[in-house]
Amino acid sequence: MGLEVELFGSDWRERELDEDDLEDDELDEIQRFYEECLLGVKRAVPCAAQWMPGPLGEDAHSLGATMGGYSTLHVLRAFARHVELYGAPPQQPPEYGSRPDDLARVYEGSATTSFPHLIEFSDSEGWYVPLDFERPVTVVLEDGTWHVGSCVRLLAELDRLEPHLSHAPDLALVREDTVRNALAHEPFAHVVWPWAVLRWLAREAVARNAILRFG
Repeated sequence: MGLEVELFGSDWRERELDEDDLEDDELDEIQRFYEECLLGVKRAVPCAAQWMPGPLGEDAHSLGATMGGYSTLHVLRAFARHVELYGAPPQQPPEYGSRPDDLARVYEGSATTSFPHLIEFSDSEGWYVPLDFERPVTVVLEDGTWHVGSCVRLLAELDRLEPHLSHAPDLALVREDTVRNALAHEPFAHVVWPWAVLRWLAREAVARNAILRFG
């Protein structure tokens, strides 16, 4: 099972009904979670006081992707951390699932990073919202703690990595299978793919005033 990332707008109910044919009690549970998350975001992020997500539109069903295994995100983070520290990409792609010491220190809180919305974030569950704030925050809900980041800052952080990637595909302009085929012999493919997915969806979230959701 891979890490699913998707956009989540104010018209999510119609989308869920069309895609999954959920029962009313399941939709009510999602609705409660959705409303609680929005309230939590507004408590945690000062600039969110009057914010509400917008609708995704008719193409909502296509605005999601599987990034890969959960470790794929750590590979992208290790790449970003190397660029941050040394001003250049590593000579060899990070090993799949690797968490080098430089990255581990950020996870442990003993080092800071200029890529907080990419690195200082959950690797499995969380929301990015289309608001501009400095660092990710945590929102405590009844079912646990969720991370909330800024799509605006995430997009800027991913854009900083583009000059260090030999292939930087735009998923908004090409088909997913075309990108995967083009990366078949790219040694950094397991870095480029999650970068392309996150960049595409972060940009769409900002443009559509939508939530980018991990989970």
